[in-house]
Amino acid sequence: MTVHRASLLLLLAGLGCASANPKPIAKEPPMQPSDCTRTVSPADDDQLKTIIKAIPSGGVLCLSAGVYNSALWIDRSITIKGVGGDVVLDGKHERTVIKVVRDHVDFVLEHVTVRNGAGSAMGDGGNLSIDDSHTVTLRDVVLDGGQSDANGGGAIYLHGGQVLLERCRLRGNRGARAQAILIDNGSLTLRDCLVVGNVGPAPAVLLDQVSRLALERCTIAANGSAAIRIGGNIDFRPHLEADACILGDPPLIIAAPDSEPRPSAVIRNSALSAAISREFDGGGNSIRAIEVDENGRLPGLPVGPR
Repeated sequence: MTVHRASLLLLLAGLGCASANPKPIAKEPPMQPSDCTRTVSPADDDQLKTIIKAIPSGGVLCLSAGVYNSALWIDRSITIKGVGGDVVLDGKHERTVIKVVRDHVDFVLEHVTVRNGAGSAMGDGGNLSIDDSHTVTLRDVVLDGGQSDANGGGAIYLHGGQVLLERCRLRGNRGARAQAILIDNGSLTLRDCLVVGNVGPAPAVLLDQVSRLALERCTIAANGSAAIRIGGNIDFRPHLEADACILGDPPLIIAAPDSEPRPSAVIRNSALSAAISREFDGGGNSIRAIEVDENGRLPGLPVGPR
């Protein structure tokens, strides 16, 4: 980041005849970066919902450094970004921190930590719940300490839309169905992301229903459970693509009925810590053990060169 320095020239005149009762100095508003429609500080926290509603569609709301405890309801296209230091949105283990709820919305979140969210009994995401959207983009965001013990994903629940995470970290999250990310419907791309140190018996990431996950240069490991579980049934076939990734603990669990076609995965140039696991999901779908053949490929699961 380039730092611009400028000299400040103070012209002091008439110091000997200054007023004995000077006027109070007005408090300066937060610095407004040029691309911000409005800039707020933690002092505006209790008005944050109202401020978001007043931002025009496509506007940029900048958050000055500090901790905000408001839950955000996103029903219009908006960019929210942290400026000037560490910015934290804290759910205080009481509610989902951010909900995106309209299918026409384009939402961008940048340079923020979202932490300590709690999904509802309906199965929301702990820190971020996307019930419907057009696009959602997170850049340089930390999703930390979210929980969804009823049915959702600890950090993120996706049920509609196209979502992109770039240079994000998901850590310390837990959920009944997925520690970090649950995709029931929609498309999610993780690029240069870390999903590590999440907790609980559920997989770190679960693909179910009509879902697609693309991983580029990501690490999903050290979560104490499966890195990724691919679910589905005879009507819904999730799809996974991974390139230049590290997947561990074990890497994949494929859950599918015996009928074809099966859920699909394409894994290239990646390191997997163990073979695909075998267990039963309790719903009648068998999870097959798939052995690598003599050509280094997984029968029924196309794997590119490694």
